[in-house]
Amino acid sequence: MNIRRLFFGVLMLAAWLLFVDRIGPVWLAVGTVLALVGEIMFSRMFSNDAWLLQRYQVGPGATQAKAQVRLREAHIPRRLAAIVGFLPVLAYEVITSGFYIALLALRPRMDLHPGIVRIKGRLPNVAAVTVIATTITLSPGTLTIDYDPHGDDLYVHWITVTTHDPDEVDKIVAGRMRRWLWRIFG
Repeated sequence: MNIRRLFFGVLMLAAWLLFVDRIGPVWLAVGTVLALVGEIMFSRMFSNDAWLLQRYQVGPGATQAKAQVRLREAHIPRRLAAIVGFLPVLAYEVITSGFYIALLALRPRMDLHPGIVRIKGRLPNVAAVTVIATTITLSPGTLTIDYDPHGDDLYVHWITVTTHDPDEVDKIVAGRMRRWLWRIFG
């Protein structure tokens, strides 16, 4: 058995045990079965052609050369450091936007200007686009609605549209996160 697959199964079992409210033989057995099922379902991720380790061409901005480059293990420490750096940025964005939405809700006159805005993906692969869509959705007041792979555009519902300038919208909604995702996935 591949050590990565074993590690993934143990990690899923540990996550299961964290989320159940009690630990006992029944819960351990259920967690083990679920971890085995998850490992079987996601075993392709740990083959030599792992989808997470590949680069895919996304939108017109990606080049064919980038699409064929594989993630090399030498880049893993740099990427892990970027992930560690990204997590506080994400937490800051979620907390500050949460406070902003709370202030909007507490005002006597809610000054909301909801709308759907378009931002460019401009990321190196599908996994990075998925992460930015998820982080945008995690931030209170924004919700990623759709992704157009041909135009490399994300459509986001924004509760307080303050500008219609595409560059400003992009900077406000995804600017800081995109830089970190390029460090992680680029």
